[in-house]
Amino acid sequence: DENSSMREGKRQMTRKTIQAVCRICGNDFRGQAGTYRCPRCKEEDQRHKSHREKLKKSLPFYLKTDN
Repeated sequence: DENSSMREGKRQMTRKTIQAVCRICGNDFRGQAGTYRCPRCKEEDQRHKSHREKLKKSLPFYLKTDN
């Protein structure tokens, strides 16, 4: 029936897992097509962002930036 054919199409739209090279550190890793950061660099970036948010909260309002 037509619903099963739609499900097949959605499965094909999922990204393929490929061997990729991180653009930041240069390490090889297995990831989805289009991914350019390895899991370690991605985690480090998240940690950096959360640290910056914590620091921003302690600043007075006139020193806070939008970025």
